[in-house]
Amino acid sequence: MADFDINRLPAKPTERVIKAKEMFLEENPEMCCQRAIIYTEVYRNLSGRCPTILLRAKALCRTLEELPIFIQPQEVIVGHSASRPRSAEVFPEVNINFTDEIDQFETRKYNRLRVRPEVRASLLEIAPFWKGNTPHDYLMRQRTAAIQNAYVCGLLSDPHEGSGFAHVAMNYQQLLQFGINGMLERVRKQRDTLNRSDPAYDGKLAFYDAEEEVCVGVLVFAERYRRLEKKMAVQEKDPCRKVELTAISRVLARVPAQPASSFHEALQMVWLMQLIPQIESNGFSISLGRLDQYCWPYLKADLAAGTITLEQAQELLDLLWLKFCEILRVDSRDAAEVNAGYYVAGQNIEVGGVARGGHDCTNLLSYLCLNANRHIQLHQPNFTIRLHAGTPQEFLDHAVGSIACGNGMPQVLNDAVIIQHLRHSSSGGTGLYRCRL
Repeated sequence: MADFDINRLPAKPTERVIKAKEMFLEENPEMCCQRAIIYTEVYRNLSGRCPTILLRAKALCRTLEELPIFIQPQEVIVGHSASRPRSAEVFPEVNINFTDEIDQFETRKYNRLRVRPEVRASLLEIAPFWKGNTPHDYLMRQRTAAIQNAYVCGLLSDPHEGSGFAHVAMNYQQLLQFGINGMLERVRKQRDTLNRSDPAYDGKLAFYDAEEEVCVGVLVFAERYRRLEKKMAVQEKDPCRKVELTAISRVLARVPAQPASSFHEALQMVWLMQLIPQIESNGFSISLGRLDQYCWPYLKADLAAGTITLEQAQELLDLLWLKFCEILRVDSRDAAEVNAGYYVAGQNIEVGGVARGGHDCTNLLSYLCLNANRHIQLHQPNFTIRLHAGTPQEFLDHAVGSIACGNGMPQVLNDAVIIQHLRHSSSGGTGLYRCRL
């Protein structure tokens, strides 16, 4: 039995959420080039002058410092991966071959993208720098002629060759607990312990230098949004929106630099950190894992203190849900045909299931996530529920209602089967405690 009244859960999205979704869907998806321009400049200036890992970190940091930013009228959780609404940046350092099809994006059958004339010109200008020098080019050179022809003819397609870092879940609980400043302190302490006589010293030093570079970039990225919020608040005529913008600016004054201290701060921090790997390499399935577990303590504390209402919490979560739909990809024609639909980033959130001790850990936030899926009804995030013998009947009923909304989610996983498989899938076996995470 749930320890809260199921009937008190907000049944419908707020007017703000409805307007935000309408505004999002009215935007025509398009291709951006700002990230590509920044990366090209950094690589031109620094390639061969520093280790690759540090080169990539410097390019990301520079992008976080210079990528154009904006805030939409309905937003209270801010941050975008592209320089325009509902748009996709491109990743020439991974694969530049999309420029061969640049005049087809607006008219092709699947995943059409508007390409503004100035974007087209900029991308064609930088393309020669990358041609023949990307990981995709390297992979093609390793393939036999028959395999290469299969790719050319469209018999084979691998959209992963257009992205990098993928299929992982970052440790958001640790980020919420320590903040970027805390992580930066740990990086610097580890770097100070390096032994110069270690044969691997140079590689380790480059790794920690790169981590520091990225952390600094994240702090600058958040500060840019805080300053924009503050500027917009001064100019805003609507007194209610002015208060909201001021409040968001206060949130960004704390996170992601410091540990989160409220539910709003936690969601804002999670979203900003979710953006970083998307901006860095646009990989598939950069997932959030058990959002209802690591964000629940913040919501629980806020509800107990009376600093947030259930309706406000639901609205924040609904708006976060919509943000995931902003992550778009620029796929080749063949990859787009295989993965038709703009929302293929595969950002998975899972709720429910068992805790480390084996007991059910469904909580109020688990139900609010089901509500968010029902309220937004789009294709991201990928949404998963974990079921087991002790799953509350109320949660199961609510999940069925969410599935019935028609967007194909949540997907359902069986904890008992998967945990057992994880325990026995590795040669040495994996501990039960870890398998339940």
